[in-house]
Amino acid sequence: MPINSLPYVVLLVLTELAVGCLWALAVLQARSDVAWSFLKFGGAVATTLAALALAVSVLVPIPEEVEGYLLNEELAGPARGLLALFLGAASAYTLTALKEEKNQALAMAAVGSVAGLGAIALWAGAFYPPTWGYMGAFLSLSAGAAVVGSAVMGMILGHWYLVTPRLSERPLTALTVLLMMAFGLQGLVTALGLLLPHDSLSGDDTGSSFPFLWLRVGGGMVFPFALAYMAYQCSATRAMQSATGLLYIVMALVLAGEVVAKGLLLATGVAL
Repeated sequence: MPINSLPYVVLLVLTELAVGCLWALAVLQARSDVAWSFLKFGGAVATTLAALALAVSVLVPIPEEVEGYLLNEELAGPARGLLALFLGAASAYTLTALKEEKNQALAMAAVGSVAGLGAIALWAGAFYPPTWGYMGAFLSLSAGAAVVGSAVMGMILGHWYLVTPRLSERPLTALTVLLMMAFGLQGLVTALGLLLPHDSLSGDDTGSSFPFLWLRVGGGMVFPFALAYMAYQCSATRAMQSATGLLYIVMALVLAGEVVAKGLLLATGVAL
């Protein structure tokens, strides 16, 4: 990965993290069996990540191209605006969660989720030109957000069971199912990214000659999917300590996988 591409990798991964965490919280907020203390902490995490993503987006200029990777810089301003709206909604969600106002918190989670999706849609428009099309970049970022958000929130939620063992296992089970579904979407996007034509930036039309591609697929998708399934089985049988430990590993692997994927995107034009 060219060193000049690193700020854009950080920008995309932080955006995925922030949006994905609020998506996971929105799913859990709709349930009645989730501890408010977790929702409060999760909201603070999503808000912090949103602030970091917005700060990076403001500090990092979006030129016409980076190391041969074409960008649509006209969408950078609107994307920053939606990130600011997302930050406001995430902050409002956290404040309403602190007051334990379920309906208001659910409304703020919905607003933030839509704003986050809009930010992802605009960043996809800014970064799509060398890929097989806009949907390639959009689906790649959306699936990445769902994966990392579910993994991070699942790992955090697992700690609540270690402190309060009597909590219902259903929220963690639901998050692990959401995580596995996101892995499925990510696998489909990766397959399309490798098969469909795109602008070759590396001399390799498929990107298959890059060893980091197989690290991304095996270490960032296949192996963590297997661990997520094991975590699902553990949560279903209330083996919460085991599930939490597995989700720790999943979180580390998917975060590393997203960094590798965005690096490969900017080096090869393949949307993974």
